[in-house]
Amino acid sequence: FDEPAVIGHATWARDRLAGLRPADRRYPGMILTKPFECQASLLFVDVVIRGESSPGLSVDVLRFGRVLSGFNASSSMVASAPKQLVHGRPFYTVGWSSQPADSSSIPRNLGDAVHSGEVIQLRFLLHNDSELYSWRVAPRSASRAKKGR
Repeated sequence: FDEPAVIGHATWARDRLAGLRPADRRYPGMILTKPFECQASLLFVDVVIRGESSPGLSVDVLRFGRVLSGFNASSSMVASAPKQLVHGRPFYTVGWSSQPADSSSIPRNLGDAVHSGEVIQLRFLLHNDSELYSWRVAPRSASRAKKGR
């Protein structure tokens, strides 16, 4: 070969190739999942929250296109500390307060809203420059921190 050659190498964390964030900081970005059969009781998110004046990420739980009572974005909250490590990355739990904007109440989880096998959708609202990389639902036993791979 007469042409110079270059070999490159790129790596990234699993499920972290791309993140989603609002196009305009003045308005929340919305991500609506396809309907799925929920077989778990906890919602975990891999999210980077930026900005202190807003929740960063809020979540609605929908059944048949309607928000379930008590499981709306205004009552949702992301745990301040990661609850699970997956491949060495922190995943945070999402819960819903029985009183909107009341972080002192014990948060309810996805299993309190739906029964196993029910079809639901999740609507994520991203505020400021917060970025959502991935989400997953898992059984209650997954809330214990696991050693990352």
